[in-house]
Amino acid sequence: ATLRYIIRDHDREKLEKKVREKEQRLSEITVREYSFQIIVNLDTMECRQEIYRKEAGDIHEFECGSYMEGFQEFCRKVEKNDRGRVTEHLAPDNLARMSDEETLPSFDYRLAEDSQTYWYECIIFYSVTGDKRYAYIMNKDVTQKVRIQRKLEEANQAKGRFLANMSLAERSQLSLPEKPD
Repeated sequence: ATLRYIIRDHDREKLEKKVREKEQRLSEITVREYSFQIIVNLDTMECRQEIYRKEAGDIHEFECGSYMEGFQEFCRKVEKNDRGRVTEHLAPDNLARMSDEETLPSFDYRLAEDSQTYWYECIIFYSVTGDKRYAYIMNKDVTQKVRIQRKLEEANQAKGRFLANMSLAERSQLSLPEKPD
């Protein structure tokens, strides 16, 4: 009987070490890439938030403790057009039904705060630790990226309008190589 307990303790220690290593890898990725994450115990639906970028904490503070209450508050800040997508992935019932060790494709959503709009990319990792199931909801602020893309699109459209309004002779002159004197 003593040998059985030693083996169980050894297995538990190996499992705990594996979990710590996995959380360390996730933590390293998270700190480099993401603004904040919400960790949800899928059995109790309790959660906590970890903020990795100061501006994310200023913009979005998720009510920790009960995930259900925090999710409702969060949805009030999400842009109306994005609420369906957010609910599809993050609603407590939908989150709890996801299978273990599953990773969903990322999705984007917008938060409105103090007449500003912020864009986030979200991805969800599921993990099992012993007999507990967790969801890691990782959020990356992509506001600057979206704003730059929009400016580039506007500049490209302005260029197109400019060229469309030029006469054929003017456009021809632009494309001709210069003649040496």
